[in-house]
Amino acid sequence: MVDLSPTTTYLADANLFIRAGTPNRPAAQALRAFFVREPWTLVIHPAVATELTHETRTYPRHRTLQRAIEEGWATMATVPDDPMASLEKRARTCIAAKTNRSPSAIENTDIQLVVLAADRLERGIDTDIGVITNDIAAGTCFDSVLTDAGYERSEYIDAKQFLTRLRDWHTANA
Repeated sequence: MVDLSPTTTYLADANLFIRAGTPNRPAAQALRAFFVREPWTLVIHPAVATELTHETRTYPRHRTLQRAIEEGWATMATVPDDPMASLEKRARTCIAAKTNRSPSAIENTDIQLVVLAADRLERGIDTDIGVITNDIAAGTCFDSVLTDAGYERSEYIDAKQFLTRLRDWHTANA
């Protein structure tokens, strides 16, 4: 079984769906089976949906996200009005340092996931929050930036490992 904390809300980065593939792929089927069966609902930042439906994509991986929303195992988040500029800057600086890129070259979705998490924790929507991403630098910074800002109940889950465990679980239980 894949262990997720029952008190944690999980944000999904676009690369979870990219790695899972279209709905007929084994990883996408395992992802769906797990979240249909278990009590969690993935929270999706609108930037993730935009990233998955960008016009330059030629492979329709966004259908897995569309299916998740239609079936209720993923939901679109409300984006905070106040962008928390200090957190944005810290997240951008952290990812830039870990990837040897300039802060202006950092993907905006990664930054927006940190801000969304902080907003949800600040407003009391969630008490614990995690991000499922394949981007190690972004995931590590998600956790460290939120912890440094006083939000100690954050968690990073590597999407590749997560999907591998889900496929194994699904194969054993199919």
